[in-house]
Amino acid sequence: MRVTPRIQGLRFQKLAEPSQFTFALLYGLESLTYAVLSAIVPVLALELLGNPRDVSILYAFVGLWGIACAFLVPAVIRRLRPRATYMVGGLLTIGGAGLFALLSLPGLLAGFVVRVLGAVCLRVPLSLFTMGYIRRKDFTRSEPLKLLFGALPWTIGPIGGRYLYEEVAPAAAFLFGIAFGIALTAYGRWLRLDDRRIALPRLARRGTVAMARRFLAQPRLRLAWLLAFGRHGWWAMFFIYVPMFMVTSGEGALAGALVLSSGNLMQLVTPFFGWLGRRLGLRRVMGGAFALCGVLTLGAGLAGGNPVLAAVLLVLASAGAAALDALGDVPFLRAVHPHERPEMTGLFSTYWQMAGLVPPMIYAVVLSVFDLPAVFIVSGLSLLGFAALTRYIPRRM
Repeated sequence: MRVTPRIQGLRFQKLAEPSQFTFALLYGLESLTYAVLSAIVPVLALELLGNPRDVSILYAFVGLWGIACAFLVPAVIRRLRPRATYMVGGLLTIGGAGLFALLSLPGLLAGFVVRVLGAVCLRVPLSLFTMGYIRRKDFTRSEPLKLLFGALPWTIGPIGGRYLYEEVAPAAAFLFGIAFGIALTAYGRWLRLDDRRIALPRLARRGTVAMARRFLAQPRLRLAWLLAFGRHGWWAMFFIYVPMFMVTSGEGALAGALVLSSGNLMQLVTPFFGWLGRRLGLRRVMGGAFALCGVLTLGAGLAGGNPVLAAVLLVLASAGAAALDALGDVPFLRAVHPHERPEMTGLFSTYWQMAGLVPPMIYAVVLSVFDLPAVFIVSGLSLLGFAALTRYIPRRM
């Protein structure tokens, strides 16, 4: 009779110890907080601003703020340590969801400011702890596992959040986002993360400019950044412009949420792509994934007059993006020197903010002349360029 409590105790102890599983669980909770609002915020911005071009300009400014946050957060980590910074990120994420719930332009703007800072405060410490606890040779296993845990939230979150917003009450969707943020923060607080696993003293010895030069002087880090930028740029395009495309084409916001959920369903097969990367090498798999995603996205743009066909092509393109997610950070994780991880991780994470800045700026110009499907054409062509870059990935990766 005493066996069951002991087994349960061991299970709870395992959940409290940092591992591939617990980091994946953290990522899954983080995904829930963002996914449930992912099909709501772009459409809300469209309703408040009136046209896709102005929404692009707004997202460009959000991306610019994200870059500022990327340079701010290392100083926050140095001051508070990574674990406390992660807690701050969780609280800011909760606050961002609450500000979006005001359904006003000031609330939208403030929500972006708070939520983007929170996202960076979550992302950088989690990357640091991942490198501190996971062996380099296990990255091709831990990254796909993390994305697998994020697949279900990103599959049910967009359509679930949009359904709550339209069929129950707008407040219900935002309350779910807040609840998931609370769960994320509570679990991160409970998890036994040890700041001593991360070599932070070097952060105080080198300035940001010096470390940026050091980053740019390493070809493999530059390549890893560019490939991550290309991958995330596609997902940013997908989550911002697909909901607006479905609304402006007459299919409705719920249809846009369905496309987002269907596209993220592809992430359920990320462990397969991780296995494929180990078997065939990063160069072949990532090159093929960029090319597949690019061709299908380009086709969606050319089929823009038929929104259903365009949506199907975009969902299929997300299979290539899922493969890139499974392997996309591995070039950086394997290339960065252990003693430079804190500084280089902060600099590498700027791909996320730059992908939120540069593409919307380009798309704002495109939308000043062309209709929304042109965004898909530009995105598809850019991915073909990133596919060509993968030939510089070292063969031994």
